[in-house]
Amino acid sequence: MAKITANELAAVAKKIMGLVTQFDIEVKVSEPNVIALLIPGDMSFNDQAAMAEFARQILLTAGVHLYADLEFVFFKADIVLGNVVIHGLPREQLN
Repeated sequence: MAKITANELAAVAKKIMGLVTQFDIEVKVSEPNVIALLIPGDMSFNDQAAMAEFARQILLTAGVHLYADLEFVFFKADIVLGNVVIHGLPREQLN
């Protein structure tokens, strides 16, 4: 898996943060290629498909095009709700 640089990961997190703060979702980053979303107590994700769709939609809305896999980890309080990996395209396929 290609590794996203720390600067690129921070830029992606900043774009995502701009979208999700209105829903009281906190964004954290970790290397390699991890974005953690701390969701509020009144929000829930029932399955992996919902988590994956949410992650894809925020990337799409933020205009982020990945050349590497990016893992999203969903937390509520101290409980890990689950994680999903969004697969990127090789750089030569990105336009």
